[in-house]
Amino acid sequence: MARFGLNAADSKEWVTQHARSKPPYAMGGESFGVGPGTASFAPGSISMGNIFQRHEPVTARGRLKVGMAIALASASAVFFGFSNICFKLGVGPFGEIDAGKVASLQFIRSLLTSKWIIAGILLTVVSGAFYIAAMSYADVVKVVAVLSLSYLVTAILARLLLSESLTAFNLAGLGLIILGIIVVHARS
Repeated sequence: MARFGLNAADSKEWVTQHARSKPPYAMGGESFGVGPGTASFAPGSISMGNIFQRHEPVTARGRLKVGMAIALASASAVFFGFSNICFKLGVGPFGEIDAGKVASLQFIRSLLTSKWIIAGILLTVVSGAFYIAAMSYADVVKVVAVLSLSYLVTAILARLLLSESLTAFNLAGLGLIILGIIVVHARS
C-alpha cells in the first residue's frame, strides 16, 4: 500500500466512507469482499488484492449466467459483423465520401434509401438488443470482450463476401483479440 501513498488508516477510512452506499460487493466485519485477495484490516496488516472484483462462488447458476452472457454477446458480435458488411456494400456505389458529400441532402437521402444501409441499421439495432441483454448477465468488461469478436466476424465476412485480403498482420491482430477474450474470461 505504501507504493500507492496510502496507509492502513487511510484505506480503512476510504472503505468506511464507501461502505455507506452499500455497493453490490459482499461486505462483512472488518473486510471488504469475500475470498482471496480481499481487503483485510487486521491490526498491523492490510491486503488490498482485488477488492473491486465480485467474489461469487462458482455455482451452476453462475456458470449459466456467464454462458448466457457469452452467447448473447456472441450473437451481438455476429449481427454487428454482418451490419459492417452491409454498410460497406451500401457505401460502395458512392465511391470515396468526403465532407462536402456528407453534408449534401441528396447524398443523405440516397444513403438512407439504400437497401444495404437500411439492412445495416436494422442489424445494428438487433446487435444492440443482444448486447443489452448480455449486459444483464455479466460484468461490462466480460461482455465487451466477447463483443470484440465482431472484428473477427467482420474480417471473415469481408474475406468471404467482399474478397478483401487478410494479411499476416491482420491475422495476428485477430489472434490477439481472441487471446484477450480468453484472458478476460479466464477466471469466470
